[in-house]
Amino acid sequence: YLRDDQGDWFDRPYLGGTIDEEVTTIGNPNFAGSGGIFYLSVESFVGVGIYTLIIETEGVDPNTFNCGQQNDLNLGQDAPSSSGIILGNDPTLSGQGCMSGMDDADSYSFTVTQYANTEVTFNADSNLAFVAWIEDSSGNVLSQVDNTSFGTLFTTMDTENEGVQNTYKIIVNSNGDVGLYNISITDEGAAPADLTIDSIICPINHTSGSEVQFSWQLTNLRGPADGVSITVHLDMLNETGEEVMRMFTSSVIVSGQYNNTAFDARSEFFNTPDELTTGDYSCRLSIDVDDAIAESNESNNVMIGNTFYVQNEEELWANDVDRDGYNTTDTGDGLVDDCPTSYGESFVDRYGCADVDGDGVSNLNDLWPLDDSQAFDSDGDSYGDETNGTDGDYCPEVAGVANGDGGQGCPILPKDADLDGVLDQDDLCPNTIAGATVDDDGCEIDNSSTNNTSNNTGNQTNNTGNNGTTNQGNNGSDGGNEPANNDGEDGTSNTVLGLSPTIIGGLVGLVIILLLILGFAMRGGNKAENNEEYVNSQFATQDLAYAGYGQQQQVIAQAPAVAIDPTITAEQLAYEQQLITAGYPAEYARQYADQHFRPWLTQR
Repeated sequence: YLRDDQGDWFDRPYLGGTIDEEVTTIGNPNFAGSGGIFYLSVESFVGVGIYTLIIETEGVDPNTFNCGQQNDLNLGQDAPSSSGIILGNDPTLSGQGCMSGMDDADSYSFTVTQYANTEVTFNADSNLAFVAWIEDSSGNVLSQVDNTSFGTLFTTMDTENEGVQNTYKIIVNSNGDVGLYNISITDEGAAPADLTIDSIICPINHTSGSEVQFSWQLTNLRGPADGVSITVHLDMLNETGEEVMRMFTSSVIVSGQYNNTAFDARSEFFNTPDELTTGDYSCRLSIDVDDAIAESNESNNVMIGNTFYVQNEEELWANDVDRDGYNTTDTGDGLVDDCPTSYGESFVDRYGCADVDGDGVSNLNDLWPLDDSQAFDSDGDSYGDETNGTDGDYCPEVAGVANGDGGQGCPILPKDADLDGVLDQDDLCPNTIAGATVDDDGCEIDNSSTNNTSNNTGNQTNNTGNNGTTNQGNNGSDGGNEPANNDGEDGTSNTVLGLSPTIIGGLVGLVIILLLILGFAMRGGNKAENNEEYVNSQFATQDLAYAGYGQQQQVIAQAPAVAIDPTITAEQLAYEQQLITAGYPAEYARQYADQHFRPWLTQR
């Protein structure tokens, strides 16, 4: 049997026996004139014996292409189409392959290790219909060339396969043609590194002299540079892009391995100089400034970050010495610091003064300086104006007591149970019948003897009509039980110069009022001025700041300039006015005020 290099027979004798037999490539359409490796096999069907093997080689047909002894890529063998010739890791080689006769396909396989790269070229006579392609380890066709595009078949550099470990297979198909081809495989090694700045975050707006933070992240986009030390600079630029100062410099070790690996992400701090002028600034980060690494791209080694504003500290506080947010002089908003040399946060009564409890009222005018629930006591009764605060006043505009009518801080209202016009506390007859005439002690006045005397006298002295008896005014129609005034009465009449006692009393009172007014006018404004100084001195300790004083002064201003009774003070009149405003009758307000301001009137 005559067999090809794959062990398949293609010629055998048709007769068996002891006669001579012949097998040949001559005339075979596939192997005539073809060089290569052939095999002969001799088999015995019956018996044993001796044979002689004669091999004759005739000259090559000049009109027929023949590869001769196969030596693809100078490797001393044909590249089988199935498993192919294994070329190893990261090979660099170049050689010629041949296809003729039954050899219609060749293949080669090799591995590119991590970080390494390769380039494969394929060339042949453009008249040949050869086709070459390359597959990855999964059988995916990555690239292909034919007689219209012979040249570079495949490269990993600058592709997704750059630096990635993989096993590749080159396949060449003759498409029925015979002839020679050339393959070149080059190990290109690792790609160059390409360091870049992913991000740079500059400081935020701040005042000079502040500690600020900045951060960045660096990445290697390509080849390995692990362990290499590079220098990093961070500079501050002004609004025109000029370098103002170097904020930071450091050495950084590149620790990224390959292909888009972050190797440095950090935050650093910097103290802005006190003297830095007010304006807009930015920061610029520069990496590998001393070119420690040969990179494929140097243009991405510099990045300018965001713009930030710096306010010079001295300029900022030039009009606010104590730096509490309230200007020393008015800048147009009307907010001027009342305590310009000491820090403060008050804003209710004064701006920028000390306020320990943080309720907005300065310590000076805060009657509860350590309690943020209370500050003022408008009516001066020691209960705070804020009802829900500590010691809250339920009647904040009227002075009161703890158990006042209406709650804490309200006054105890005057009481007159029998409605006789005399307060219960002064009433010696608290159960007087309604409508009865009473004296100052609240006891009923007995008018019966007075009425009888008057009537009898009338009967004796006035005898005109009805037997000379006239009872005019006795038990008058108003039921007031007052003594009657009898017309025509002489010796026993209660008149003076024809005037009744009521009229005389009124005239006397009017004269007294006129005398008091005259006396006050003669004293002039000095007394009023002195009184005003006295009042001001009494309230000076409160700095005239809380609202109660202002309300009290308004009431005093609205009260009569001179009281009829000189023992009634302006403060008492103001208090009476508060009670009247609250709805109490004027006489009750006077009686109740007397208990506080003129207690001697009720002492017996």
